[in-house]
Amino acid sequence: MEFQSLTPASEAIESLKSMVLQMKEGTKLASERALVKELGVSRTTLRNALEYLVKEGKIEEDSDGTFSTIRKHKINLLDMSSMSDELKSEFHQLKIEMISNRVLEPSENVAGYLGLSDNEKNC
Repeated sequence: MEFQSLTPASEAIESLKSMVLQMKEGTKLASERALVKELGVSRTTLRNALEYLVKEGKIEEDSDGTFSTIRKHKINLLDMSSMSDELKSEFHQLKIEMISNRVLEPSENVAGYLGLSDNEKNC
């Protein structure tokens, strides 16, 4: 297996992700100046990394230009009419991606639990 070194931008992104995972939700990140010094990258590289993490939904830019970790959204499933509508209204961006379109035949246990006949198993 060949080892590839990370670019400064990739290293900054990975370092910032690691920092964010250890922070409580809604916590402000350090200033750009402090992050540049801590990560050992240029201000441009840091800004690109922050922009990437905003687009990825890991952090958000506050109205005063500072960055903070995303506040987790809690949804009451009993009051919700549609998961996609709830996410759209709260986050204003929704990306739905099909991971797989395979049809799987259920095991006997699953088919029995669902009350599927032999004809319905292959639909």
